[in-house]
Amino acid sequence: MNDLICLGTIKVEFERRKFETPKIINEFLRTHKGRFTNSELSNLLNIPLTQVEHYFRTDRYRAIPSPTTWKALKLLLNFPDIYDKLVTEFESKVQIFEQTRRVYSANGVAPTLNTIGPPLVALED
Repeated sequence: MNDLICLGTIKVEFERRKFETPKIINEFLRTHKGRFTNSELSNLLNIPLTQVEHYFRTDRYRAIPSPTTWKALKLLLNFPDIYDKLVTEFESKVQIFEQTRRVYSANGVAPTLNTIGPPLVALED
């Protein structure tokens, strides 16, 4: 096996929420959903249906709308600004991903495991 060659690291700047986003926000959205279905909200907000569905979940698969979507939801659903700060405040943070630029072979071949089944045996004529 060839030695591991590291081509460097990638620094990715991303935004993350400054505050924790408690489940109560998703519960709040559920209570203010009103007469709209998830499909209608998806169309009105021009975002995927699966994304909208996660805004109204209260289990571990829940999601919080982006600040832009939050503002659009406020207009559509006419709810108060009680959770604006929790949803819209962000801080920038640099994250370094060191494992994304690894090469195991100068030929571009990576060591892998065959998980399909037992090794193939050549048949004799």
